[in-house]
Amino acid sequence: MLPTIISYYTPDWLYSTYADKMRIRCMGLDLDHHIVEIEGTDDWLSNTRLKPQFILDTLLELKKPVLWIDADGSLYKQPSLLDDYPYDIGLRLRPEHQQRQWHVGTVFVNYTDEAIAFMELWADRTNNGSWSDELVLDELWNEQPVEVCNLSIGELPPEYFQMLRATDPVPHNNTVIAHRASKSDNKMKFKERNR
Repeated sequence: MLPTIISYYTPDWLYSTYADKMRIRCMGLDLDHHIVEIEGTDDWLSNTRLKPQFILDTLLELKKPVLWIDADGSLYKQPSLLDDYPYDIGLRLRPEHQQRQWHVGTVFVNYTDEAIAFMELWADRTNNGSWSDELVLDELWNEQPVEVCNLSIGELPPEYFQMLRATDPVPHNNTVIAHRASKSDNKMKFKERNR
């Protein structure tokens, strides 16, 4: 069974336009999807912290595997690798020279007790902290969540997380999911405040 594609977006920047495109692609690829608008805050970082709880709530509501894709991501092909994927969580590793371990723009979560326990931990830490969802995941990873939650992790291949750049805006032929660096007003304000 292929996972349901899930995402949320705030009415800021081009998120709604990208979300509409993702819905259309899901329909064209015959993929179940749950892509919704939520009321955002005026703070980009706070908006990112909503992700783990949203994934957990949707997983529990649907009672089936889900594939989170950031709303400004693009889906090009069916994620066939994830058809009956045997792992609790599927993530794309970052390059070794980067400080953080995992990309969080594409996140597969299986409907297993272990995945639910991990999502509860990630959501709780993110809800009660002041860091981004990505940084909290990295901190959890450093605490060995595989042992804590008895979690099985699948490393997603590069075609499940291609970062589109201004110098390379066209996805590769084998790309399943591509992402772009967000330039939303909230994110730009956040970066300016934290320079």
